[in-house]
Amino acid sequence: MRWALSSLLLAVCAGSGCIAFPAGKEQPKPPPTAVAPPPADHPIVKPDQISDSNAREKASQLSQELEAEAHQ
Repeated sequence: MRWALSSLLLAVCAGSGCIAFPAGKEQPKPPPTAVAPPPADHPIVKPDQISDSNAREKASQLSQELEAEAHQ
């Protein structure tokens, strides 16, 4: 009777997470891989590049940049 109650108490505690049983050998985690950003196929427009003389050209480049970002 005492063995049955002890087993039942152990099962309840283990089931609720109070007691953790060893899982055996742990698998080594793979080293994290570095993720490189995708290469930009479109020109990146920066604010200091925009002037009154090239505003239309930069506006066109900005719209290309936005379209390329929308398709990714």
